[in-house]
Amino acid sequence: MIVMRKASSEDRARLNRAIILLGLGLLSPPSTGLAQQATDAAAASQSATTPHHRIVCEHAAPPRGSHWVCDKPAQPCDCHLESNVPGQPISGDGSRQPAAPADSGRQSAAESGPTKPICTDLQADAAGSEADQLKSWGAVYRWFRRYTACDDGYISEGYSDSVVRLLATRWNRLQELHRLTLRNRAFESFVLKHIDPTVPKDELKKVEDNARKRCPKGAESLCGSIHSAAKQAEAEAY
Repeated sequence: MIVMRKASSEDRARLNRAIILLGLGLLSPPSTGLAQQATDAAAASQSATTPHHRIVCEHAAPPRGSHWVCDKPAQPCDCHLESNVPGQPISGDGSRQPAAPADSGRQSAAESGPTKPICTDLQADAAGSEADQLKSWGAVYRWFRRYTACDDGYISEGYSDSVVRLLATRWNRLQELHRLTLRNRAFESFVLKHIDPTVPKDELKKVEDNARKRCPKGAESLCGSIHSAAKQAEAEAY
């Protein structure tokens, strides 16, 4: 026969402690799982909010028609240029360049600047035959246009004789010269060049006096240039 006795206060206290300990034991594993989940969530959140580190390489903008190629994982900034069109040089927009026209050489020569004209023997003979016998500014201008390449040596001295003689003895025709120089500034330079020390000194003196004392209205600039050229040539004449 089982005899039941009334539990004492001490027995109840031990029972309560046992229940409490048992409860804590049951609750501990879930708490640990929740804590791990919270840790993982925080790590994921930090990874999402922390920017990924990017390697920035400083390269100049590629030429038109090309692009940078960086194909070395160990050296991400060791890059090289490639054309947008395979097999084509890196120039322009990378498209195939048209073949140069047959006369491109002549065009290039023309664009590089004027070449010195050549005076043929036939031209030299024609220019020298009358260079010192030109009687008007119209004739001087025509000879200048036709035989510029032959303006050298004895032919050049012949031009100087004609130019200075006209300025010294036919000063009243200066307006004709003025009109021609306004039409062609190179002709003015030609005339001033041929006021030189190869002509007689007394003719240079006449030209200097004409330019200083008898300049027609509107031709002051030309007269000033003629006066300066004559004075300089006179000082250099022998």
